[in-house]
Amino acid sequence: MDLEVMKKKISTFRGDGGRVKITDDGLLLEILSEWEKWTGAADGFYKAIGVSANGMGNIRRTKPLFEPPTTYCLNNSCYPNDPF
Repeated sequence: MDLEVMKKKISTFRGDGGRVKITDDGLLLEILSEWEKWTGAADGFYKAIGVSANGMGNIRRTKPLFEPPTTYCLNNSCYPNDPF
Protein backbone atom coordinates (compact mmCIF):
# COMPACT_ATOMS: atom_id res chain seq x y z
CA MET A 1 0.00 0.00 0.00
CA ASP A 2 1.17 3.50 -0.77
CA LEU A 3 2.16 5.36 2.40
CA GLU A 4 0.19 8.44 1.31
CA VAL A 5 -2.98 6.35 1.14
CA MET A 6 -2.17 4.86 4.55
CA LYS A 7 -1.59 8.37 5.94
CA LYS A 8 -5.08 9.39 4.78
CA LYS A 9 -6.62 6.28 6.33
CA ILE A 10 -4.84 6.99 9.61
CA SER A 11 -6.04 10.60 9.58
CA THR A 12 -9.64 9.37 9.79
CA PHE A 13 -8.82 8.12 13.30
CA ARG A 14 -7.44 11.48 14.46
CA GLY A 15 -9.43 13.05 17.29
CA ASP A 16 -10.11 16.69 18.14
CA GLY A 17 -6.85 17.07 20.07
CA GLY A 18 -4.83 15.63 17.20
CA ARG A 19 -4.25 12.24 18.83
CA VAL A 20 -4.58 9.15 16.69
CA LYS A 21 -6.52 6.21 18.12
CA ILE A 22 -6.75 3.43 15.54
CA THR A 23 -9.49 0.95 16.35
CA ASP A 24 -9.45 -0.91 13.03
CA ASP A 25 -7.36 -4.08 13.40
CA GLY A 26 -7.11 -4.37 9.60
CA LEU A 27 -5.42 -0.98 9.38
CA LEU A 28 -3.08 -1.90 12.22
CA LEU A 29 -2.05 -5.01 10.30
CA GLU A 30 -1.45 -2.92 7.17
CA ILE A 31 0.73 -0.52 9.18
CA LEU A 32 2.71 -3.40 10.68
CA SER A 33 3.15 -4.97 7.25
CA GLU A 34 4.48 -1.71 5.80
CA TRP A 35 6.70 -1.23 8.85
CA GLU A 36 8.28 -4.65 8.26
CA LYS A 37 9.07 -3.63 4.66
CA TRP A 38 10.50 -0.24 5.69
CA THR A 39 14.27 -0.09 5.31
CA GLY A 40 14.91 3.43 6.59
CA ALA A 41 14.98 4.97 10.04
CA ALA A 42 11.91 4.68 12.25
CA ASP A 43 11.45 8.45 12.36
CA GLY A 44 11.15 8.50 8.58
CA PHE A 45 8.38 5.90 8.68
CA TYR A 46 6.44 7.78 11.35
CA LYS A 47 6.76 11.00 9.36
CA ALA A 48 5.66 9.27 6.14
CA ILE A 49 2.43 8.06 7.72
CA GLY A 50 1.84 11.26 9.70
CA VAL A 51 2.20 10.09 13.29
CA SER A 52 4.75 10.48 16.06
CA ALA A 53 6.73 7.66 17.62
CA ASN A 54 4.49 7.90 20.69
CA GLY A 55 1.46 7.58 18.44
CA MET A 56 2.58 4.14 17.33
CA GLY A 57 2.13 2.62 20.78
CA ASN A 58 -1.09 0.81 19.91
CA ILE A 59 0.58 -1.08 17.08
CA ARG A 60 1.79 -3.45 19.80
CA ARG A 61 -1.73 -4.92 19.76
CA THR A 62 -0.96 -6.58 16.44
CA LYS A 63 2.23 -8.34 17.47
CA PRO A 64 0.54 -11.32 19.19
CA LEU A 65 -1.18 -12.14 15.90
CA PHE A 66 2.15 -13.18 14.44
CA GLU A 67 3.85 -16.32 15.64
CA PRO A 68 7.48 -16.18 16.70
CA PRO A 69 10.01 -17.96 14.52
CA THR A 70 10.25 -21.70 15.01
CA THR A 71 13.98 -21.85 14.30
CA TYR A 72 17.02 -20.02 15.47
CA CYS A 73 20.40 -19.69 13.85
CA LEU A 74 23.76 -19.59 15.58
CA ASN A 75 27.16 -19.62 13.88
CA ASN A 76 25.62 -20.31 10.45
CA SER A 77 23.70 -23.34 11.74
CA CYS A 78 19.91 -23.35 12.20
CA TYR A 79 18.05 -25.31 14.86
CA PRO A 80 14.33 -26.13 15.20
CA ASN A 81 13.73 -24.92 18.76
CA ASP A 82 14.63 -21.86 20.79
CA PRO A 83 17.70 -22.68 22.93
CA PHE A 84 16.72 -20.29 25.69
